[in-house]
Amino acid sequence: MDEPPTLDAREPGSRGGADEVGSGLTGVWTVAGHWRADVSALAEEEAEAWRGRSLRLVDWEALVPGNRCAQPAYRTESLSAEAFVSRFDSWPADLILPVTDGRVEVMTVTCDGSDWVAPGATMIRVDADRALTVWDGVFFALDRDHQAEAVDFRAVGNEPGWLLEVVEGERIRFRYDYGESEAFTPAPEPEIAAETGGITYHAVTEAVDLRVEILPESCLDDMSGFPFPTTVSVTLGDRTFRGCGGPRPDTD
Repeated sequence: MDEPPTLDAREPGSRGGADEVGSGLTGVWTVAGHWRADVSALAEEEAEAWRGRSLRLVDWEALVPGNRCAQPAYRTESLSAEAFVSRFDSWPADLILPVTDGRVEVMTVTCDGSDWVAPGATMIRVDADRALTVWDGVFFALDRDHQAEAVDFRAVGNEPGWLLEVVEGERIRFRYDYGESEAFTPAPEPEIAAETGGITYHAVTEAVDLRVEILPESCLDDMSGFPFPTTVSVTLGDRTFRGCGGPRPDTD
């Protein structure tokens, strides 16, 4: 196995017990590095291409480049070192993982009641802001993305999957084609339509012409059936994407 990235020693945070639903491992994560096991299905170049990509594991969706689950469920286990070795073929100490009371926190993701098959489907806790995920024989080191978690408005759509995030006065981030492509611009002042109450952001840079239209009309995600308070269209160049926006009414 290649040498893992250096992880400085920190006191581990609170640890969920076995079968706990939800975990400190949910949230938004960015791939910071990786190392490959002796046998891996991913080439070094393929693994390195994941650096900087985001994994979003929240209550209403699990989203990674190339894969979206609209109805995720999260299960946390506290594994003994022996059980960890049996599952991952590595000792926690070899991965520089904190062990509390001889156990390691691991979270698994299911989608519509079945095992989710994607990077991020298995998460291993390092501390509150760092984790590992395993995919095709590669351990990816993850850093929590606090900036991405603190957005003012979020919208999603399907076929192809896309995600829009707006931080007022700062930035607009639009990931599309199931996370494979991304547009990033400063957030312009919103235009508000007096008659409809709709909001439009039109951001133009040398590389991007991005228009976001938000209407105060209720919207159901056509994959999950989850309700959202606004209907959203995003136009990037000559492509238009349609979906739903805002937090779910029962989660904020």
